[in-house]
Amino acid sequence: MDNLAPSLDRERVHVVPLGYEFDRIVEPLRRKADLVYLLVDDSTRRPAETGRVDFDAACDSHETDAASWHETTAYQREVRDVIHGFAEVRGVPVRLTDFYDVMGVVTTIAEHHGVGGADGDSLFVNVATGPHVAAVAAAVGCMAVGARPYSVEPENRAHDVKSSPASTGVAETTDIPLHPIDGPTRDQIAVLDYLREIAEQNYTVNKRNIIREFGGDGAAGDAELDCLLGTEEKAWSARYNRLDADVLNDLESTGYVRIEKRGRSDKVSITDSGRNILAAFGHLLGE
Repeated sequence: MDNLAPSLDRERVHVVPLGYEFDRIVEPLRRKADLVYLLVDDSTRRPAETGRVDFDAACDSHETDAASWHETTAYQREVRDVIHGFAEVRGVPVRLTDFYDVMGVVTTIAEHHGVGGADGDSLFVNVATGPHVAAVAAAVGCMAVGARPYSVEPENRAHDVKSSPASTGVAETTDIPLHPIDGPTRDQIAVLDYLREIAEQNYTVNKRNIIREFGGDGAAGDAELDCLLGTEEKAWSARYNRLDADVLNDLESTGYVRIEKRGRSDKVSITDSGRNILAAFGHLLGE
């Protein structure tokens, strides 16, 4: 883990799912963490909250955290207390078995800390301390934003996680190879958000409607989508080509939108997968 040391002007931020662990959560953080987000399971979290993090919530103790600690074990609460002794710590509510909620929380925290930017903080994510779904979701989130996932191998394993942690001691902490992937762009998320709103109103739209919605027809000045900037005074064919190339082609190939031929126009609608990815990356809209 020596290579996790960032430059001194960056905050060392860790995201850790709060599973039935103690040492595998706490030990990698000692001397290596300035701020820790503990992802606390919350089965009552609503779908509309997917990927959202309340950065303004108080975090002085279990009682003031945004997360509820009522269903946690005594040793899980002790995890927070111990970390609080050497780093700032926040409990963040999340559905640990919801892939998109975990991934969305990771990417939202990364955005908040400017990860990947010249002046951004360094973000590390422990993928060994929660359920398998959370581990995969956290790893994918890391790949999308350039955060660093790591895994922690225990020295020993326990059995009854309700009475004692699932393992004790730390034998080794291993970095996970990072394979960068491209997350959706802000333009793509903006279009998905528009399609979601239209679907909720039981309306249908085509490509021309999308272009007009985001000012690509030049009627209200500059376009609101980066891909349409500079096309406001050009032929509609140029606007269609840019919308397809930068937004709709990728969204269709990944299954986030469905495009159906309707006469001379194309009906565009959001899919369930599109709703999920919108929930995970909605923070790109800055709302």
